[in-house]
Amino acid sequence: MAGDLSAVLDTNVLLAARRSSHPNSPNAEILNRWQRREFTFLCSSDTLAEYAEKLLEHGIPASEVEAFIHLLARHGKLVPVVFSTSVTTPWMQTA
Repeated sequence: MAGDLSAVLDTNVLLAARRSSHPNSPNAEILNRWQRREFTFLCSSDTLAEYAEKLLEHGIPASEVEAFIHLLARHGKLVPVVFSTSVTTPWMQTA
């Protein structure tokens, strides 16, 4: 079980992990730890689309990208992205 640890992976980290040929690559280790359920992989439909786009741009075959994205979506936790301009936070305030 993943316990309390959750993470969103940066696209560059995921891409490096997916393309790595070295089993001890720090980026590949992140995916290995996720597959061992050491943390919960958080994703949204937007991040999955970005992952797919970048993997395809780097020459990963479409069939492999599709299978990989389905794996992430199936075993990760899909989180909705919600944005509202009605919520005021300090970083959203204008001068």
